[in-house]
Amino acid sequence: MAKKRLTGESRFWSANIYLAGEIADCADYLIRHLKGYPGEFDKKRTRATVLHYSKANEKKWRQILIDIRDGFRLYEKCDGDFYEWKGGKAPPYRSFEKMMEQLKNPRSPYKLILNKDKLKKFRRAMELFGKYYDDLWD
Repeated sequence: MAKKRLTGESRFWSANIYLAGEIADCADYLIRHLKGYPGEFDKKRTRATVLHYSKANEKKWRQILIDIRDGFRLYEKCDGDFYEWKGGKAPPYRSFEKMMEQLKNPRSPYKLILNKDKLKKFRRAMELFGKYYDDLWD
């Protein structure tokens, strides 16, 4: 389920987050109402032949839509920030300055690390979204 998004002009304050949610919702709708797949999946198809429906191609298309949905939903959920606290523990701080002190201290156990798996998942979703942009229809 998508998180509640802002409405009115405020939705454009973070248009990237707003659009990620909209793209995820669109992909989710297409998954639930799947009626076909991109014609390019049928390699042997010509204009003069009748399109033969393929369950394998439908399954491939569904997985592409799932990858798009999950990647953009992930982006929306983490507000586009793929950095996380190492070990899941944020430093105890009372001010921004204290937090920065802890982060700059090389002996501090508190570190921000890039979650490469999540970033890779989103980049894959973005790649698929761009590649199949013209095929996102019901």
